[in-house]
Amino acid sequence: MKLGTLMEGVAVSLVRGTPELEVSSIAYDSRKVKPGGLFVAIKGRQFDGHQFIPQALSRGAKAIVVETQTLNIPSNFDVAILRTFDSRQALAQLAARFWGNPSAGLILIGITGTNGKTTTAYLVESVLQEAGYVPGVIGTVSYRYRGQVFPALQTTPESLDLHYLLRQMLDVGVDCAILEVSSHAIALKRIAECRFKIGVFTSFSQDHLDFHGTMEEYWQMKEKFFRDYIWPVDSSISVVNGDELKGKELVQK
Repeated sequence: MKLGTLMEGVAVSLVRGTPELEVSSIAYDSRKVKPGGLFVAIKGRQFDGHQFIPQALSRGAKAIVVETQTLNIPSNFDVAILRTFDSRQALAQLAARFWGNPSAGLILIGITGTNGKTTTAYLVESVLQEAGYVPGVIGTVSYRYRGQVFPALQTTPESLDLHYLLRQMLDVGVDCAILEVSSHAIALKRIAECRFKIGVFTSFSQDHLDFHGTMEEYWQMKEKFFRDYIWPVDSSISVVNGDELKGKELVQK
């Protein structure tokens, strides 16, 4: 795909290079960069992807997405540079565009909550199968579809991996995708650019305070899932555990 086509609708600006450049792949891990690929430097809790730009270039990256204003790129590297204010958001947008916005072709069901996500995913998967649908599941235990089962490295994969999985599902005839949505995934924009049809809330209790800091911040992520991904969508459906205090609060929004 040409870089200019890939950039359309993405919050990036091309500050060096040509939009005619052919991009063959995308990576956010410098170790997975392929010749002719685009590397997106994202900032993590322990590492900053900008530190690994030299490794990405040495592996053949022809374009990089960065947040920083200053880069020391050796003149002998012919590389396009795209700048953004939010590389995680840009990664999700680029991934969705590169893989053809696969979530739009699926009935995408997002399940969030402190406890009960995995059990609910299994139940929904079974019900859909009995109803004649072809479901796929991305969750804590595994990523699975059409008889294929892959070990889950994260409850909710990074956006690039998530859109790739949804593309694979769509290509083999999956029509419903069940996604366990962790609070980390919401905060880190792993589900950005996903088009959910149904949102499910299971429960809320103390957890992940090492990441979120406070219970209020943790809850804000759960609410954000519905506020940003479910409620704005016409004909979307919210399924909420009304026995939960926070469930009642969510219903009243």
